[in-house]
Amino acid sequence: MLESARSLEDADSRTETTIERGFVDTLQGGCQVPIGVSARVQENGDVIVRSILGMPDGSEEMGESIVVARTETEGVGEAMARRLIEQGAMELLGRAEAMASGE
Repeated sequence: MLESARSLEDADSRTETTIERGFVDTLQGGCQVPIGVSARVQENGDVIVRSILGMPDGSEEMGESIVVARTETEGVGEAMARRLIEQGAMELLGRAEAMASGE
């Protein structure tokens, strides 16, 4: 059974989801805060990573876009999140969560 499941492994999907999960986990994201991240492996081997987070009403947002080589993707999601944290992402997400919950 495990051998059959291994044949379903898709390296591009693993790379993309690993980056995306690292980003969301580092920001401690859940269902109540507006966080978006997309990582896509390109035919040339580059990976385009885009992120956005902000207020539910769209009044404030921040994010970034980067391109990295597929061979250099380890920790990319986490590093992107840390850069946004340095720019105030946690405070913004705190306000967004309060707005979403009606506080």
